[in-house]
Amino acid sequence: MPPPLSLPHTLRQYRLEATLGKGSWGTVYRAVDTHLLRTVVVKLLHTAGDPAAQTARLLEEARLASAVDHPNVCAVYEAGEADGQSFLVMQYVPGRTLDALLEDGRLDDALALSLGIQIADGLAAAHRYGVLHRDLKPSNVMVTDEGVAKVLDFGLARRTAPGAAPEDLPPADRADAADRADTAMSSRFGTTAYMAPEQFATRRSTEQSDVWALGVILFQMATGQHPFWMRSMNPAQLPSAIQSYPVPSPTGVRPDLDPAFGAVIAKALARLPDDRYHHASEVRDALRTVAQALVPEPGVAAVGIAPPVPLPPSEDAAPRRGLLGALADRLLPARGTAPDNAVAVVPFADASEAPGPAYVGFALADAVATRLAGAPTLRVRPPRALRGADTPVEAGRQAAAAFVLTGQFARTPDGFHLGWTLVAVATEAVVQGGTVEVAGDLIEAQRRLGDDVFASLAASGALPIAPAPQFRPVDAVDEAALPDALVEDYLGARSLMDGQASRSGLHADLIRATEAFERVVAEAPDFAPAQAGLGIALTRGVRFGYGGVGHLLAAQRHLDRALALDPSHIEATLYRAYTRLWSGETERARQDVQHLLHTAPDDAEVQVGAGVVLQLDGLLDEALDALGTALRLAPGIGPRVYNLRARVHLYQQRPEAARVEIDRGLSVAPAHTLLRTTDAVWHLRHGHLGDAVERLASVVADDPLLRLAHPTLAIAAHRTGDPERARSLMTDDLLAMAAADCEMAYRVGTYFAVAEDPEAALHWLRTAVHLGNHNAPWLLANPDWEALRETDAGVRRTLREVAASQPALHARWRRVLPARRA
Repeated sequence: MPPPLSLPHTLRQYRLEATLGKGSWGTVYRAVDTHLLRTVVVKLLHTAGDPAAQTARLLEEARLASAVDHPNVCAVYEAGEADGQSFLVMQYVPGRTLDALLEDGRLDDALALSLGIQIADGLAAAHRYGVLHRDLKPSNVMVTDEGVAKVLDFGLARRTAPGAAPEDLPPADRADAADRADTAMSSRFGTTAYMAPEQFATRRSTEQSDVWALGVILFQMATGQHPFWMRSMNPAQLPSAIQSYPVPSPTGVRPDLDPAFGAVIAKALARLPDDRYHHASEVRDALRTVAQALVPEPGVAAVGIAPPVPLPPSEDAAPRRGLLGALADRLLPARGTAPDNAVAVVPFADASEAPGPAYVGFALADAVATRLAGAPTLRVRPPRALRGADTPVEAGRQAAAAFVLTGQFARTPDGFHLGWTLVAVATEAVVQGGTVEVAGDLIEAQRRLGDDVFASLAASGALPIAPAPQFRPVDAVDEAALPDALVEDYLGARSLMDGQASRSGLHADLIRATEAFERVVAEAPDFAPAQAGLGIALTRGVRFGYGGVGHLLAAQRHLDRALALDPSHIEATLYRAYTRLWSGETERARQDVQHLLHTAPDDAEVQVGAGVVLQLDGLLDEALDALGTALRLAPGIGPRVYNLRARVHLYQQRPEAARVEIDRGLSVAPAHTLLRTTDAVWHLRHGHLGDAVERLASVVADDPLLRLAHPTLAIAAHRTGDPERARSLMTDDLLAMAAADCEMAYRVGTYFAVAEDPEAALHWLRTAVHLGNHNAPWLLANPDWEALRETDAGVRRTLREVAASQPALHARWRRVLPARRA
């Protein structure tokens, strides 16, 4: 670390006057910009290690933060170098950190709601740019004397797509992360205290891990306590508490807390990401609903609620005047034209026998608008952007919308009865509608209604929720433009990769395909099929245990590039869904697959992908249906599908049906390594230990790098009285690869369960769940876990959480799946 500067110190036009903070990564100063005569913050980066990498790190931080232009995010003014010193210049925000405010105890509810809405809004803005904060905590939030919240320090921020684990970061970033870990208690409870449970298992961040951190902050503001910290606790115990202890009820800690506010906090702190808010914007809107409910009289602005967005004049407004008006009339779109993708959502009418507060109808409509706004192809006019109108259709006309969505609700003893209708503004004809019964509070009604409307409209095609057709960018290269040698490389790679999946299952074939795709991409980086092929090959490598998180990140880069070149590429979209699944973004993965089922139902690979995700979500009969459809569409992929169907039958504890599928597959492809592995699992389940070991040993001998088979061989070896051999198979490489795939993680956890190592078993069970394995029927029935299900509280709690998530998860799926025959 360089010696401290003697202050005042001049760096270009910045006069550094006071030290605000320091760490091994750098020092922060209050400074004056002598050109613009304003107070700023200057962050100097220490140059230990690789100066070039450190400078690149600082510039990347500046680019990330400067992309987010929002009043609740600290602005970045400049990044550069002077006198061999890299520096970053940021907005100076006078005031106190939220951490300092919380030292005096909980905040007033109005202030807590206002700050929560502002923090969530700033976070949502960052997420819209694909930027995760990754270090949200009270010490990274400044509160001005006027009550404005500013989110600071995107020092750990990264683009969403990479989702890098610490070991995949450059050395400078690893050092920075390590420094934060070493100084974890510097923010009262520290960085670790705001990490989501899944981050301890997956070591990766998502939008929902930022939402968890926001939930912890909300809990502290509302109750004055951290949800998991106790005075008698050693700091090293906090990660275990976050992963294992029951999440306390905010209203249990503070009984006088408004129940709706407590429900928002509780949902933000749901242990399973799927049960949590999916986006920070949803937290913001839920808090706005609570804030509006606390307004004593109509006409009083709710805490933290933005004023209505002004709309352009209606068609009958006075015409524009003068030269500028004439130019505007010529150059701007005609007022009142309604784009086909514009929908206005008006407040729902209260049809209850005893109508309640008016904000409920507004809140329900706002939830629907927020959910629809998640579709980038829609233009949504939310209720707060609408002016008063006599009818919903008139509101739609005033908002220049092609459609208007309206509805009504009635309170029931258990919750709400909700009805909604989509109307075409031009014809006033009803396009679609539906009803929803909700047992629960207003927050649950908002979530269920938003999900139901979105899923119903996406499935019917009534609104253009599916991505609109796009032209390929001008830099995309067609096959005809490639040299013959590259075309041969590409076609050869496809043949090898398809053969590996359907016939051999051998790692060598996938490696040769990967190398061929890499040659094509190196020579023709704008050839979308090769980028997609390389991403698919790397993804399959992760799936079969050939690669870990590094392969997953590389796969994401190539698939993203393929889709940038050709947004209609079905396989690239499907395999991007797999990478999202294994990065912990399970809801986005489901949405990708559900969209493909709607837009490309006759693509066999889409049906295979649906079968895989449905099986992981515990919809085993539906998974068999999708896999059966894939087999009818493309009989040539039979061995792969037979293997997947056999595994589903095993999860259903239907060994006879599994045996039929295995035999069918082996009759077509007797050397297929994955089928042979499943065959060994069948023998293992039937107690044929010798046969199982023999078959698995044969698979490993033929393909030593097929690590997917290693945990199962370790289980078999342990059961046959050879624990040393079993332990020798559980290498560091294997565990690193298991951290990138939910089914591999579960197999590793099962080995530790059999080996009677409950701590390791629980860790890998949690990793599997957080990476997307929600196959509750099997998780709750697997005989290898029977002892731990009875004796280990952590295992029981984790399985209960998975089981509790199933009804809502299955209901969302069944809205988009065809009805099953009885």
